[in-house]
Amino acid sequence: MKNTRNRIKIALLFMTMLILSMVFVSGATAEAVTDEIDQEVEVALIEQNPELDLNPDTTIKSYDTEKPYWYLLEADKDQQKTLLKYIDECYTSKQEKNEMKKSMKDIWNRYPDSITEEDMIVLGQIDVAIAEYLNDKHGVNDRVSVKWTATPHQKMTRIAVKKVGITDYYADIASNAADDPDTWPYPQIWQSYNHYYDPVADNGLAAVNCDSHAGVAAAYYDGGQLSAAYTELGYASHYLIDVGNPLHTGMVTNQTLNQWVHYDYEDYVTANWNSNYNFESVVSNNNNDYYVSDPEAAAQDLAEYSNAYLSSLWMEIYYNENTWESSATVKLNTERVLLKSAKYNIGLVKYMRR
Repeated sequence: MKNTRNRIKIALLFMTMLILSMVFVSGATAEAVTDEIDQEVEVALIEQNPELDLNPDTTIKSYDTEKPYWYLLEADKDQQKTLLKYIDECYTSKQEKNEMKKSMKDIWNRYPDSITEEDMIVLGQIDVAIAEYLNDKHGVNDRVSVKWTATPHQKMTRIAVKKVGITDYYADIASNAADDPDTWPYPQIWQSYNHYYDPVADNGLAAVNCDSHAGVAAAYYDGGQLSAAYTELGYASHYLIDVGNPLHTGMVTNQTLNQWVHYDYEDYVTANWNSNYNFESVVSNNNNDYYVSDPEAAAQDLAEYSNAYLSSLWMEIYYNENTWESSATVKLNTERVLLKSAKYNIGLVKYMRR
């Protein structure tokens, strides 16, 4: 927020004056600002060739993700067959498997008109049993946290800074800082909450964290402390990029249980970053930005956009565990959220420098 930013600016500038002489600050600031820019003027952002349609895809099916066990209840005929196969493979006795399959078929026959509290208990037991099997199969225990991996964070931040005409030196500072928030020593639940914003429930701290670090970055920038400014910009960019991932925008309970879905999607983006689908090219070929005057609101807007793809992405991965990575729809919608994120990220850099 602007008031927060101004208060931070005043505090930091006051501390700077106490530590440094006015002459030293003025000289360092002039030299730093000169070194910061590649050219005499900033690189003009020009219209790109025809690009992805960023309007939400109205052809994808939307689900009520607030409804308990929605992805079990809403399964179509093919997905129901897959779910029954998962039950056959989970770590329970043959008798328990047969009982779970019988219960699921009965619930599907009665859904949505006649679902009882007892059904909810049964669905919970089935959900846990399947999640245990799939998490184990996909190696969740070998992974350490829920996040975009370092490659997209660092690359997207560096590209955004360079698009505004900044030297490699400061672009590298921002890039190197962009994955740091994932390494900060918070408990897992708190770590996830910090990197998450659900626009439907209006919870999670990612948007607030983006705003906080962007305000500190702007204050450092105005005070001529450019290395510190670009470090904080990297932190702010991290949280903005996080909510460009649909899986950082909702379904926190489902994801806590089925962590493999989140991990597999992030691995997919990283594996296709500069090869195969080459998602990096979507970001690097973009030369447009969104005007950012309030980083918190910008992050919330981005989260709302990416959240529109959340339920369909979940269903695609959950019921096609071995084939979803070849889905043209997943590829296209991943490109959409990355492009939207890239535009906001350039706007965030320009916000700091205004």
